Amino acid sequence: MAATNCHELTALASKFAAAASKSPTKSAAPASITALSIALLLVGGCDRTEAPAPPAKNPPAPTSAPRAATTRIVDIAWPPEASIDRAARAALAPESAAAIPQSPVPVLVPRDPALLARGVLMAEPNWYSFTTSVVDAQDAKYHVVVSASRVTHQHADIPPARGPVRLRGTDAFVTRNEGIPSATWVEHGVAYALDVECSSPTHARCTGDEFLESVVESLVYIGGAGERGSAP
Repeated sequence: MAATNCHELTALASKFAAAASKSPTKSAAPASITALSIALLLVGGCDRTEAPAPPAKNPPAPTSAPRAATTRIVDIAWPPEASIDRAARAALAPESAAAIPQSPVPVLVPRDPALLARGVLMAEPNWYSFTTSVVDAQDAKYHVVVSASRVTHQHADIPPARGPVRLRGTDAFVTRNEGIPSATWVEHGVAYALDVECSSPTHARCTGDEFLESVVESLVYIGGAGERGSAP
C-alpha cells in the first residue's frame, strides 16, 4: 500500500475514534465501532511489506544473434581441356552449345544422348543450369536439372557438414522434398545440384535414389569459360 494512503487511513481511524467517543446515542456507536475496526485493520496492513521475490535459479544465458553469412566467389579448379567430352558437347542443340563458353563454372551434363538432345543450357555471370525433359517408353515424363554456382555463403558459427553419401568420389547429400529427389556435392571447388522430377510421384525414378545417383555418376565435363585458362 502506498505511504500516502497509509497516512490517510491513520487519520481516518483517529476521526472514527473521536466520533465514537462523542456519540450521543448508543445506536450510532456500533456503526462507528465497526467503521473504526475496518479502518484499524487497514492501518495495520500498512505496516506489512511484501518480501522481495527470490532471485531466479539458473537464469537463462543471454543468446547472441546469429552472424550474417559471408558471401564470396570460390576458387575453381578447372579440369584440363583434354577432359572435355566432345561427343556430349556435340549432342547439344546449337543454342545450348553456344552458352558453354559463357559459363563461369565447369559445365557438367548427363552423358545419355536422350537427355542431351532435349536439354537447354543457360549461363549467367555466377551460375549455369541444364534442364531436360524426357518421355520414356511407358509414356512417363520426367525432368532432370543440373545446376552449379561459383557464389558461396559461409557462416563462421556453423561448422561445415559432411554428406553421408559418396557420389563422384566425394561426400554428397541426397534429399527429397515434395517427392523430388536431389543430390548436392562439391566438385572442382564448385557446389553442384541435380534434381529429378517425375510427372507421377509414385514413379520408380523418384521413389528411390538409384536413378538420381546413376545420373549424377554419368555427368561429363563439356567445358566453360575457363576451359582454356581464361576464366572470368
